[in-house]
Amino acid sequence: MELTKDIKSVFPDGKITEAQMELLDMFSLKLTSTEMTELKSVLSSFLIKRADRMIDQMEKNGKYPSIKDMEQMHIRTPYQMA
Repeated sequence: MELTKDIKSVFPDGKITEAQMELLDMFSLKLTSTEMTELKSVLSSFLIKRADRMIDQMEKNGKYPSIKDMEQMHIRTPYQMA
């Protein structure tokens, strides 16, 4: 597979974090298509759980409305009749 992105477009400051290096090492393994799908699924689950924790923390700090509050919001896009 050929790289399609310039390294500067992915890492603008030219620096790679320790986490990024670990992921690059993982993805450099010879994995089957099924194994690659499984690894992507594990990473996706991790990121979803992390986002959930961040949202929960924002709710606790009052920086994000609770789900219950959002259910009561009536946000509409203003449409103009043509």
